[in-house]
Amino acid sequence: MTERSPNERSPNERFPNERSEGERPWGAARRAVGTLRERHGRHAGRFAIVGVLNTALDLALFNGLHYGLGLALVLANTLSYAAGIAQSFVLNRHWTFADRRDSGRRVGPQLALFVALNLVALGLSNLTIWLLVRRLAIPAYAAKLVAVGVTFVWGYATSRRFVFHPR
Repeated sequence: MTERSPNERSPNERFPNERSEGERPWGAARRAVGTLRERHGRHAGRFAIVGVLNTALDLALFNGLHYGLGLALVLANTLSYAAGIAQSFVLNRHWTFADRRDSGRRVGPQLALFVALNLVALGLSNLTIWLLVRRLAIPAYAAKLVAVGVTFVWGYATSRRFVFHPR
């Protein structure tokens, strides 16, 4: 019998230690995705849609302020990010996490917490952009996209856990 090359082997033969007995390849990953979908599905999907809208607003304003009006990187990012924060709070409160809204909870304290956590995210965003542009010479628009990814993870985790958490 001739030995088959690695490409001719089935995934089960190529990666025998990555699965439990009788489990199909990638079964653990599918279970993990299923668990995430079950725990965060609707909220994460809606948060992502809101995030796309916020990012579109943020990027349009950032590019217009920085490239169009010549504002400094951090100032342009701060102003565009602030507009995204305002839009994000309204959409997340009334759509993404509407089912978690406590009717007795006043909007003022919730907005204050949301803004505070997003100011931390703004700091992360500004730091990411500054480091990538000034230290690694990456173009500002590319650095902004990296910063969006960083702040998305922070924003979802903190919004779900602290801001729009049912009391």
